[in-house]
Amino acid sequence: MIATPVASGAGSRDWLAPWADAVGASAAFVGALDAALAEEAARLAGIDVRQGFALLPDDAGGEIAFDPDGAGRSGAVLIAIAQGFEVAIAWRCAHHPGERVAPSDPLPPARGCRLTASWIGLPAAELRAQYSGPVAPPFRLSPRAFEVQTWALVWPDLWFAVEVRAKGPDVGGLLKRAFDDAAAAWNDGHPEAPIGLPGDPRQLGAGTWEIFVPFGDHGPAALDSLLAALAGVVVGSVPRIFRVVLRSFPIRL
Repeated sequence: MIATPVASGAGSRDWLAPWADAVGASAAFVGALDAALAEEAARLAGIDVRQGFALLPDDAGGEIAFDPDGAGRSGAVLIAIAQGFEVAIAWRCAHHPGERVAPSDPLPPARGCRLTASWIGLPAAELRAQYSGPVAPPFRLSPRAFEVQTWALVWPDLWFAVEVRAKGPDVGGLLKRAFDDAAAAWNDGHPEAPIGLPGDPRQLGAGTWEIFVPFGDHGPAALDSLLAALAGVVVGSVPRIFRVVLRSFPIRL
């Protein structure tokens, strides 16, 4: 199976979720940002940010600042499959331009605040050259017994969202041992530069667990080896894995 981007689907706002969760944005605010930023990215860079991209807060956590004229702005990182781009986003209330609108604002329709938004520092030419076609990972993974998807993947630190067909109090522990054994299988053959120790599993929902793996200087071959080791142990005492989604950021609960 070839790793393929997670298709968010037309109109999906999933690409904004990491940034929106970090700043506590309301659903109405996210909807307005999604419409404006997606349109501008398509017009300026020829990309569909709803397919294979994600917007993360910058190192300052997406700190919100306001210009004297009321326009809000936030630092962010636009993640594609192969790399991240430092950008910022700005917004204002079109009908009340001097009003400061925080991301948490529910924007009730009766207030008549039509939110407009735009990119700051969007590298349009670079994005158009690299991502105006379908966004796909820059490497191929070998066939596995489970589905492998990628979304906003930037090497080398990866978060694995593992979906299993089993429930029980020890599922996290079983997955932890499986990942530790998989990393050890690679490290036995590469003692000079081993994969970092996988993190503790964190439950995201029923049957879904998130695990962090620092790959360091190793390339996709190390990822392929780890996935192969996981495929080799799921038929034993470990709950059967049916999907793994790879991301370069953790999911906020």
